[in-house]
Amino acid sequence: MDVFYMIMYFLIYSFGGWVYESTICSIQKYGKVINRGFLIGPYCPIYGLGAIINVYILRDIESSLSIFIVALLITTVIEYMTSLGMEKIFKARWWDYSNLGLNINGRVCLFASTVFGVGSLVLIKVVHPFVESSLAIYDQESVSLVVVILAALFAIDCGLTLAKEGQVDHKLKTHYGLVMRPGKKLEELRIKFIR
Repeated sequence: MDVFYMIMYFLIYSFGGWVYESTICSIQKYGKVINRGFLIGPYCPIYGLGAIINVYILRDIESSLSIFIVALLITTVIEYMTSLGMEKIFKARWWDYSNLGLNINGRVCLFASTVFGVGSLVLIKVVHPFVESSLAIYDQESVSLVVVILAALFAIDCGLTLAKEGQVDHKLKTHYGLVMRPGKKLEELRIKFIR
């Protein structure tokens, strides 16, 4: 897989994850559409990463059941490690499945893993072949140029988001006396300040 195409797939699937999180998930949880992504822009990198890993590992597997099972395991590990990493770095949780059965430390649960397993199966069998064939009509130079521009915007967004996170953390601490501690879920409060 060419590196420019890999980055393009990452950005496309990160955007797709953001659409999913900001529409279906936010409407279900909050009754309205909100930006549920960590970044300022329209991306959820965890979805892009999961999709790229799944495409790379599962692309040659024919059995739908095998794809589902392996994808469920892959996405569960990615989600758990991302939750743990973000909590260690930012001292807050972005999601918590503690209220759902068969969860591990509230970071992952069977329901979400099953949804991601089914989503990955659809990705491998339907979505990625379509995306791959759609991009194939463009020459390598055009794809590379678009990737460089989008990757630069993504990198700028990451920098701005990290700077803004520091401001939000400061505001929470100074104006509201809140200290972000590992394990404390501040998603609802943070949404008011970040979005």
